[in-house]
Amino acid sequence: MTRQKINFTSELNTICSALQAVNLRSTEVSSIPRIKFSTASYKDALPEILEVLRAACLTHKLPLAQTWVTCAQQGKRGSRHSDENYRYCISTIDEACFVNEAETRGFHETCSEHHLLRGEGVAGKAFTTNQPCFLPDIGS
Repeated sequence: MTRQKINFTSELNTICSALQAVNLRSTEVSSIPRIKFSTASYKDALPEILEVLRAACLTHKLPLAQTWVTCAQQGKRGSRHSDENYRYCISTIDEACFVNEAETRGFHETCSEHHLLRGEGVAGKAFTTNQPCFLPDIGS
């Protein structure tokens, strides 16, 4: 059985180093706007969010449930950030994600490493509407 590679961290680091060597943007972003958010508001809710996701996955036999929040709220940095899009970039909160099937762990890890901008993917589309978003088959 051939396994598909899902973790590209080392390759991304190599690319970012090469970009930095020629004075182009890398994962080290020094010009991120200083946006103040209250992190306590969502961090206090993480255990409850995780429990709801766990219950939903177990009850409905879902393989995975993830929570996405803006990178600005989390204070995360990433290679896709710029002054213009930082407040519209989202990433997973691993403490509030539930992996119900081991086969989806790699997908979750990839999602955790890859930030989305407004409108990208299911999470990015949900971000544009500020409403929950469900998709029966993410592969379609």
